[in-house]
Amino acid sequence: MEYEIKVITSHKFCDEDLNDLVSTALEGGINYWCGEAKVKEGSMSEKDYDEIQFTSDAVSKGGTLILFDAESDDTWELDRDKLLKGIEMYCEKHNVAPSDLMDMYDANDADTIVQYALFNELIFS
Repeated sequence: MEYEIKVITSHKFCDEDLNDLVSTALEGGINYWCGEAKVKEGSMSEKDYDEIQFTSDAVSKGGTLILFDAESDDTWELDRDKLLKGIEMYCEKHNVAPSDLMDMYDANDADTIVQYALFNELIFS
């Protein structure tokens, strides 16, 4: 006989966690479908914009990244709320505790998280 339980956990992600995740996605996870990423003008304050060191830092500062399709004119917008939703979906669908995620993800996981954030499913594989 088998028994199943569902455990709900929470975890507080810091800016560095989000920056690292977006960086991993941009530098190896999503490049096969995303040809370019730019910070959306006006999506963050001038002060916050001046403080970002890398494009991947914009999301944690409340900015929006515009992701450009590698083969068409399609674009998508990634912001902090969408990224957090993508992380939550990933953890639920892959039975990973949010606290464990930051210790174990790779470029493929970062790609999956961004796709969940943008599309609510995997579109590109």
